[in-house]
Amino acid sequence: TFNKTGQDSAVHLHLKDKGHSFEDANVHILDREDRWFERGVKEAIYVHCEQPSLNRGGGLRHQLSAIYNPVLRSLPRCLNAHAYPGPS
Repeated sequence: TFNKTGQDSAVHLHLKDKGHSFEDANVHILDREDRWFERGVKEAIYVHCEQPSLNRGGGLRHQLSAIYNPVLRSLPRCLNAHAYPGPS
């Protein structure tokens, strides 16, 4: 399971290293956005707020300016309270 750069994805490496498994039934989509630019901004906001362990440094299309830090700090840590169900 290589990503488009030819490297193993962070998820694949985590599953392999930790002996975990991945089940589609347990997947939750945090948000939806049809517009490419806005989706990249939302992704950067989620990564900043949630600090997911599987997110390797970099890899984001958008880097948020530090000017947004006060606003981002005021957001709840868990933004996915209303997550969409994953694929069935």
